Amino acid sequence: MLLTAVTLVTSARATAQPASTDDRRASVAVVDFTIAALVPNASNWAPLGKGMPQILMTELAANRDLRIVERERIQTVLDELKLTASALADRETAARVGKLVGARYIVTGAATIDPRNRIRLDVHGIRTETSVQEYADNLLGPADDVLDLVARIGATMSKRFDPTPFDAPSGGRSGDPGRPTRHGLRLAMLMGNAVELHDRHNVDSAKVLVRQALALAPDYPSAKALLTSLEREK
Repeated sequence: MLLTAVTLVTSARATAQPASTDDRRASVAVVDFTIAALVPNASNWAPLGKGMPQILMTELAANRDLRIVERERIQTVLDELKLTASALADRETAARVGKLVGARYIVTGAATIDPRNRIRLDVHGIRTETSVQEYADNLLGPADDVLDLVARIGATMSKRFDPTPFDAPSGGRSGDPGRPTRHGLRLAMLMGNAVELHDRHNVDSAKVLVRQALALAPDYPSAKALLTSLEREK
């Protein structure tokens, strides 16, 4: 058993090296969120577990001092270690995964949907070198406002992550990411389902859903970024 665990960790380390030694920005890994829906047909809310992190990645990427770890790299390590999102509620486990993917910070989260169709979003940022939680926030709002909730988390979180001792800060965010003001919940669901299809290696079907999101909000940065990533794959 010990040999197997060591083999998995060694394999994960070999897979999850930093993207470029020239990129000295502080790196952030965002993992899937856990979802607890206290409503009928609770499984219908499951796509938010992948959709909200995908959107948060785009929000954080607006800070030029942060580098976002590719989701595929994170998923490879989780698969090799046989870990799920719920296992990352443990700070030590989350920090270990963050180190393996070359991240300085790892972001975990949980969302609870109550019978009034409100979402409570709890998000934590953990420094991988120390396993110390350096960011924690929670927000409550209507499910239809999910994009705004994630955007607010992203804006405050990106200010808390320290880029030193890497290169000096470049001046913060690169501008308003252009969040849509309508169809928020539908967009988050489409993004989550697209990510799930991609995880199952069904890239063509994932593209279909992302294009549906872009039909609702043609300038939506998260959807544009995901489509660009999908189109790079064969």
